[in-house]
Amino acid sequence: MNNDYDRATPDDESTPRYTMTSFNKDKKSLVTEETYDFHSPVEKPIGLFLLMDGTTIVSQYTENIGNDSYILEQPLLASIQSSSMTDGVFTSSIAYDVWMPLSKERKFTILKSVVVVVSKPLDTLVESYKGNKNG
Repeated sequence: MNNDYDRATPDDESTPRYTMTSFNKDKKSLVTEETYDFHSPVEKPIGLFLLMDGTTIVSQYTENIGNDSYILEQPLLASIQSSSMTDGVFTSSIAYDVWMPLSKERKFTILKSVVVVVSKPLDTLVESYKGNKNG
């Protein structure tokens, strides 16, 4: 293979030699020292979904590759039972119920067109959800 970029021109030996590595000397290596455990399950994010009909769902979810739907796993219907404010601190009591209780499946695909908003739930709600979906 004739690569003129990696050797001096024959008529002028004073011309510096250029190699592909000299062109890339300021580039960082693509090789990383980090290791990944591809066998351990990745925990899916937990989202708070407000649907068009006013239903509030807490669920682990993934966004569909087509970007037009969400896949909900172990969704629970969340409703505020009572709330109060003491010394400027708002507290609520949340009740959970199974969403789609007559279904054998616990994994659902919902269209984004029926979702009004998706947000990250409060940390206390996440912990409460984890305890209720397993119990």
